[in-house]
Order: sequence, then structure tokens, then C-alpha cells
Amino acid sequence: MDSTHNSLISVTNAGKKPTDAVLTFHYNHGQNQYEIRRTIAAGDQLWLNMGDLVRNQLPDVKGRTLPADLTSGTYEIREPGRNNDPSVFEGKIIVDKAYGHLAYGCTTCCADGYPGIQADPDILEWNASDDLYVIAVNSCTGYNDDLTGQFSGWGTDNSSVATMNSNQVTGVGPGTAHALSSGSFNYNNGVSKYCQIRAANPSNVTDVQVPDHIEVLTDVFQTINCGSNPSTQFRTITYRLDDASGNIIRFPVKIRENVPTNLTTSCNGSTVLTGATCYLNTTAVPYTVGEFADGLSPGCPNSPSNSPCGFTFNNQQWQYCPIVGQPTSIGTIGRDVVQNTLISVDGNTIGFPVGTKFPK
Repeated sequence: MDSTHNSLISVTNAGKKPTDAVLTFHYNHGQNQYEIRRTIAAGDQLWLNMGDLVRNQLPDVKGRTLPADLTSGTYEIREPGRNNDPSVFEGKIIVDKAYGHLAYGCTTCCADGYPGIQADPDILEWNASDDLYVIAVNSCTGYNDDLTGQFSGWGTDNSSVATMNSNQVTGVGPGTAHALSSGSFNYNNGVSKYCQIRAANPSNVTDVQVPDHIEVLTDVFQTINCGSNPSTQFRTITYRLDDASGNIIRFPVKIRENVPTNLTTSCNGSTVLTGATCYLNTTAVPYTVGEFADGLSPGCPNSPSNSPCGFTFNNQQWQYCPIVGQPTSIGTIGRDVVQNTLISVDGNTIGFPVGTKFPK
């Protein structure tokens, strides 16, 4: 807009009931906005004179005004809450006083491409739940629109793996299921100026995993200097968490060490630290999904003559702590003899090969 140019915008409600129209003007390279919100009666029109809005410094719904030197920008029209049945259309007259030219324009309908179902995370633990969302890309903005409220008929094709309650999916058993939904949406492929109401049946793959067993990833020995007293040993075994098919578990899980909690080491009388309370595997070394580490050491001897010394687990076992129910075994390691001179795990004193598995 300037002294010889102006734009007149009309918004018509072609519906059979009143509707709310929101016009948002973007200027200054899209960094600033000016918003007008009006209720338009059925069959009525809203007219806006852009020159008047600028010259008269009329405030928008948030008290903002357009700059007095504004000459150009873009705008969009929305009907909040009516994605499926828009009833307004727009017309525009561009006035050029120098040449007496009138130009007419119409907006392009902003709608969505075909939707899909989005999940985060895309894999579930046994008895865990997640909300699913129907998402589609807007033909005008290029951003995702949430169409979940327009879809129903939620379900899965394998209820032994996953079930649905509205748009919430729950894993009930190991395996793969497809989450399904149905509904209609306002469609535009980004090329046409017009929108169409179309039906869609989006789906999503839901995988459910249950920790089943563990296998050795690494087995590392260290000798710790204890000053004037005899040295001691430290053995770190890192395990991988697998499901029944041998696939690594792809989410944090709670585990525990099934051993006595009242043991003391004869090296110095301190209580042996254990993982007997259920804990999330990613909150301890190595802080990695699908892995956990077991550190075994008796501590430093408290006198030069106190060697060998240590403690014994008669039958060490690792357990999975499910969301519902009692802990279950994922690996019975066996007898651990942990001394400052030698650490034996189920009779092994030199280190387990990678991939070693244990009975449950």
C-alpha cells in the first residue's frame, strides 16, 4: 500500500450458520503479525480496507498496529475448529490509481496431504501405553497438522500384541501389530486451489518387546593398588538385554540383582553394594539402552596380612522388573567368589566370550 495503491479484502461466509474467521497478516519477512478475528453471519461478508488499517493505526486482537510505512505483506485465513467443512471464501481488489487498474484474486485453500499415524516411542514395553496421533503436512505451511480429533475407529490387527483405547495403544504381548484408525479430513495436494473432503484409514506399526535373557558384551579385569596393603581386583561384566528372538531391547527397562543384601566383605567389613532394588538400566553405567554392567570387587584389604579376602554370592541372578507383576529371571549367573586375589563367576576366572548366555 502507498499513495497510489490499496488492497480491499472481502471474506464471505457461504455456510448456513455463523462462523469465526481469523485473518493473520505477515510482514517484515514474516517476523511480525497482525491478526483480525471476526464472527461472520451466514451469507454475510467482512470487508477490510488495508489502507485504513495502516493509516488509522487500528489495533488488532492483541493490541498491535501495522507500521505506518508498511507497503506489502502476505495473509492467511482460518476458521478455527472447522478443518473438515470450511465455509468462507475470499476475494481481493487491488487498486492502482495511477493506471486505473483493478485486479482480483482468491486465496488458495490450505488443507492437508494424506495423514499417517505418529508414535513416540515407536516400540513398547510389555504393559506400557503410548498415545498415537494422526499427523498430516499442511499444503500451505509445510508443517505438521494434528488431525487426531477427526479420527476414530481405533483398533489393532493383532490384539494379542497390542490393544487400543481411543488413540492410546497398550502392549500386551511380544510381537508386531498395526494400529488402525479411520476418519475424514480436508485434503489439498499443494497444487490445487481447492480443498476436498476425503476419507482416510491411516495405520502404524507397533512393536512390543519383553526382556527375555542376557548375553555378555564385554568382560574386563582391573587390578587396584591399595597402597601398603595388598592390591585388589575389579571385574566388570557388561551384559546385553535381549528379547526371546535375540533382538536387543530398544527402550529403558527396570532390572534387579537377586542376591543377599546383608553381606559384608571380609577385606574391610563394608557392606557389599548390590543392585537388589529395581532400577532403570539407563541410570547406571554404561547408561545405554539395551545394556547394563555388573561391577564385582571385594574392596581393598584393611591390613597387609588380610589376604585373600572377599565375599561370595552363592547363586547370583539378574531379573527383569515388569511394569505389572513380579520380577522374573533373565539370567542365572551362578556362584560368584569375589576375592582380592581372584574373581570367579560361575567358575570362570579369565573372562566370558562375547555372546555367552546364561540359563534363566
